[in-house]
Amino acid sequence: MKKSGKETKEMKGMKWYILLIAAVASVPLMTDYVLEGSCLEATLSRIRVISQGLGTVFPIRVGTLGNMDYGYSAAAFQADVFYLIPGLLHFLGVGLGEAYKLTLLLFNLLTAAVACRCFEKCTGRREVGVVGGMLYTWCPYRCSEMYLTGDLGEMAAWTFLPLLALGLKLLYTEDREGGAGSALEYGRLWVLLTWSFSLLAVSSTVFLFLAVAVMVLVLAAMGRETIKRRTLVVVGKTVGAVLAVNAWFLVPMLLRMRDVSVVGPMILQDVRSRGMYIAQYFTVFSWGGDGVLLGENGMYKARAMGPGIAVILILLFYLWILFARGREERWRRVVYGSTEGRFAGRMLCVSAALMLFSLNAFPWDIFQDKNMVFSIILALLYSPAKLGIAADMGLIVTACILLGRFAEVMEEKSYKLLLLAVACVSFGTTQFLLGKILTTQNFVRQAEIEAFGNVPFSLVTEESIIWRFCEAVSVAALFVCGIMWIMRRRKSAS
Repeated sequence: MKKSGKETKEMKGMKWYILLIAAVASVPLMTDYVLEGSCLEATLSRIRVISQGLGTVFPIRVGTLGNMDYGYSAAAFQADVFYLIPGLLHFLGVGLGEAYKLTLLLFNLLTAAVACRCFEKCTGRREVGVVGGMLYTWCPYRCSEMYLTGDLGEMAAWTFLPLLALGLKLLYTEDREGGAGSALEYGRLWVLLTWSFSLLAVSSTVFLFLAVAVMVLVLAAMGRETIKRRTLVVVGKTVGAVLAVNAWFLVPMLLRMRDVSVVGPMILQDVRSRGMYIAQYFTVFSWGGDGVLLGENGMYKARAMGPGIAVILILLFYLWILFARGREERWRRVVYGSTEGRFAGRMLCVSAALMLFSLNAFPWDIFQDKNMVFSIILALLYSPAKLGIAADMGLIVTACILLGRFAEVMEEKSYKLLLLAVACVSFGTTQFLLGKILTTQNFVRQAEIEAFGNVPFSLVTEESIIWRFCEAVSVAALFVCGIMWIMRRRKSAS
């Protein structure tokens, strides 16, 4: 079926928007040097080791280092799947720094495309999808992670968080009054959720833990809907499929965590010092500092970790409607008049809980001292501030859904002006943040890059029978998923 001229024009327009969003986020890459992130040395070392190991071992796994001098980025056992991109580029002769920067540019493009598409699906409005892509791709926390941390695995994971948000939104709204689909479509949601969890798992173990935490909180916020059979079936299929598809990595990771020398560097001694201040969520102009030890230095040169002031303003407007205009009929439709509106309220509550857990005021140290389980959880999470990533995603999702709801009660001209204002505020504050990062952050010249990545990583070449068995399970699971996808395509075509 051919697309109409209007649809073709809109698709071309969307491509230009995606390129613009990615270009704005990539301004610090348009230099002849690389910004020195806290994990840059480990990242470049992983790229080098993987490029040297291409064609010698499969699957490629980089070993861990228990030495405290190299920190979490070297001690954490990662899947390193997306490191194959810069590793292949470096193998083909591209410089180490150029391969790293090209991969970041690719992630910016993919993040913008995935975010725009997912937020369009969440709201049913293409213009909100574009604005949502801006808010997410230009999120201050994401920009700080990209240029002040430099962990390629985590940047790959940022690309796929919107898929998780879309899956959870459909889990709440699909097959309900006002929902978007039938019971059959609801039953297939496990496929989308499996994809999102699997892509996050092979990107970063930190983001996998964040995804699990978000899903648990969303299911809790759903209340009685969680214990309905259809929801339990979707969740059960998702858990089973994720474990089977990713057994090749998850089981070896858990086996590695039996080694105290590996787990030790991953557990913070002063866990609360890595938490956030609530003020970081409400910062208007982020100053681009690289500080994360807030317990020692306070807000002095603190890193930007919020969702952006444009998101906060939308949410403040929502709260004003909720408490000041909630009795007016047209605004009641925004807040209570649909499943989307109710989901926005629940997602805001989930984000508030994640914000609380990410603060340095939350007594993580008490739980850590009393129970080894919390120590392991914090080892997987590394820092309470990482929960701020999930909180920011939840706030952005809530803001986008509300923007979609505002279209039903506002005049078209006023609504377009609102979207334009949100885009302009986001663009202006992002340019300010990136400018600060460029003018204050240390950097490494291209001539020094080759000597910079010298963390003594090595490839895992000897695998146990358990590892091989888990690899066979993952291959079989992928084969079954592929057969199911082909059968579904044939059925839908007929």
